Amino acid sequence: STGTIFYISPEQIEGEPVDQRSDIYSLGINAFEMVTGKRPFPEDNLWELKKLHLNMDIPDPAELLPNLPEGMRRFILKASCRKPSERYQNVKQALKDLQPLTEKYGRAQQELLPVREQKITNIFLTYAKDNQLKISKLLDRFRTKARELGIKTKIADFHDI
Repeated sequence: STGTIFYISPEQIEGEPVDQRSDIYSLGINAFEMVTGKRPFPEDNLWELKKLHLNMDIPDPAELLPNLPEGMRRFILKASCRKPSERYQNVKQALKDLQPLTEKYGRAQQELLPVREQKITNIFLTYAKDNQLKISKLLDRFRTKARELGIKTKIADFHDI
């Protein structure tokens, strides 16, 4: 598999055989960016960026985000190891290390529906400003009924449309 140069594994750059450990590397780089808001190698020159992926370990994300949970820090650093042999060898190993984080900071796995069973419906309401109170009450009743049915709701206001 191939990816963008910002997330590509060293073995892909060198044209070596790849397996799921290459995807795990990309996942680690993505996780670094998601938690810190920055790419581990912010270089835009593609040649220099390739050299960084080949020759440099990613920076410790805790240097940018001191409150980063230790488990997430370890996951990012292990997933992003330059040598495939030092990374998680498969997704199951990575998930095993992430599970305690899910239990502490996220939803328990049993609460999550398999992706193929989840459905999403968008509802867009266009209304006059003087109906705001009526809409708010309607949405509160809708949310209450949806919660009773086990449905999660997210509501966003778009003021500038």
